[in-house]
Amino acid sequence: MLEELYKKANEIENVTKSPRLIKLHEEGKYCPISLGTFYQETTKYMFVSLNPGYEEPETAQMTPQEAVAKSKSLKEYLSVYKFSYAQKLNKIIKSFANEKGITVDETILLFGTTDCSFFHSKTAYELEESFYIEVKECLPVLLAELSIRNLDTIIFSGVPQLYFFYNLYKPGSSIIKYGVNSPVGKHDKLIACNTTLINDRTYDVCFMPHLSGTWGWKDAELDSIGQQLAKGFIQQSNLVLDNSNVII
Repeated sequence: MLEELYKKANEIENVTKSPRLIKLHEEGKYCPISLGTFYQETTKYMFVSLNPGYEEPETAQMTPQEAVAKSKSLKEYLSVYKFSYAQKLNKIIKSFANEKGITVDETILLFGTTDCSFFHSKTAYELEESFYIEVKECLPVLLAELSIRNLDTIIFSGVPQLYFFYNLYKPGSSIIKYGVNSPVGKHDKLIACNTTLINDRTYDVCFMPHLSGTWGWKDAELDSIGQQLAKGFIQQSNLVLDNSNVII
């Protein structure tokens, strides 16, 4: 599956309409790409965040085989990378493991992480129009990542909710709002619902501030999120969607 997705990612870049990527191609360069890090047979919880970190453009497009060889398992990702996002995801997973009474290694197999665009960039919002084009072009690959067999919970970390969620939501599907127990802080750090996406799969869908947020996270807040994911959610009521907010 992963090799096929990298092949599709290359095909998307080759016909991109993104001004940023077109300029790179005119210079004889390609944008580094990176798909999600997850276990295809066991992942139940997928974190979806903004673009991956910046890397210098490549002089040649990486083959799918080369890309797969360079990809890391989530266990490797969490142990090798020391940036804020990976560290905070690690803490959530450890809290989940403690709440469930299982090992961290067992828990890691249940989690994955991916981005709303597989094209590397400096800062998403500095890309202006290019960012939105690239996100739209990457949608088929992301949807394939979210369609793995056992995935049942998607956690959007920092992704603009209305912009992105409306591209995945299946029109006409019911949206069941969940109550979230949030004992830490004045505001919920996690909001959640249950609904159907355009791949005709029903998921618990959660939204939370970005794990790399510059304002910082307290360990107790990360522990609370891990505990909440482990416990599940309390069904509250149907949520009425305002389709006037659809962007693309």
